[in-house]
Amino acid sequence: MRKIIEFYGGECSDCLLISPAVEKLEKEDGVEVEKLEVWHNEENKKRMEALKPLYDAECSGNFEVPSFYDAESNRLLCMPMNYENLKKWVFEG
Repeated sequence: MRKIIEFYGGECSDCLLISPAVEKLEKEDGVEVEKLEVWHNEENKKRMEALKPLYDAECSGNFEVPSFYDAESNRLLCMPMNYENLKKWVFEG
């Protein structure tokens, strides 16, 4: 089973827009998504900030939400904006 982490903000409108795609990825594609809220949870924020080199490389140095991290392959995706982009990143990475 594929496992990824989603970093999101509690009131983030882009995060709300991507949530149906995340649910579809979990239900239809069997991906386990660990959801970590980073705007109000300091521990989760620190986990996100520990990935700074990846955010520098993939997100122009911005800690963007929503963003997705694959620990197995040490890859990061910022702002996928739709199911197709997210699924492609997970499976074709």
